[in-house]
Amino acid sequence: MEKPHGILTIPWAKWPILLLTFLWTFALWGAEDHLYDFRWLDPNKKVYVLQNKIYKRRHTFFSHVGWLSGLTSNFQEVTGIQGAFGFYIGEEWALELSYHQLTNTDNQDMKNLKIIEEDLFPFIRKIETKKGLTLLFSPFYGKINLFNKIIYFDWSFGLGLDLLDTTSNAKTVAIDTAKNMFETRSLSSLLAKTSLRIYLSRTFYTGMEFHRNYYQAEGPHPEGGPVPADQLRYNDDLIFFFGVSF
Repeated sequence: MEKPHGILTIPWAKWPILLLTFLWTFALWGAEDHLYDFRWLDPNKKVYVLQNKIYKRRHTFFSHVGWLSGLTSNFQEVTGIQGAFGFYIGEEWALELSYHQLTNTDNQDMKNLKIIEEDLFPFIRKIETKKGLTLLFSPFYGKINLFNKIIYFDWSFGLGLDLLDTTSNAKTVAIDTAKNMFETRSLSSLLAKTSLRIYLSRTFYTGMEFHRNYYQAEGPHPEGGPVPADQLRYNDDLIFFFGVSF
């Protein structure tokens, strides 16, 4: 039977990206002293609008907790919790400390594989924890009218360094006579993320963010062969959070 086409067939993991793209059309440059030229309304006149910011960020602290869903692993169901604490140095720049505790369990693909062949194991790398420091840049803010209520939001981007505590079966998975075992390894990672914050009040906010961690790590070790060199790899996570600003 032919697969249906249309917006309803879009994978759920891509909906946050589509939402961010939609909100982009409403986003405004975040600096309060920026003026907007609306001369297209009347070529013979100058009309300027100053976008006053309702929720100020300069010299404020923020903290939030979140629920994490992993998007990368083929054979693991990855969930977790996030804790973050940060400080806005200016209206657009902030530093953020974060910690993530992840749980890895066999997903349905892994269970199906075990049904077919009980002693067959795929190569798996599990990220157990992530902790790091991120520099945030929040150049955009916006507002939308939802059921006659104005909703304010910020859109930010971040680059940071994370330390990943991982386990993998790289050393045993390719050896037929070896027991499948996981060994630990700590990895340095470059974090790139984008975050949408929706203000509920001057104190409380909610939102979501997308993380991508880039790191260098080895693949499966061939039996009797050389140890494989580290290769560039990545891991994606989607996080929904709730927090306070003060």
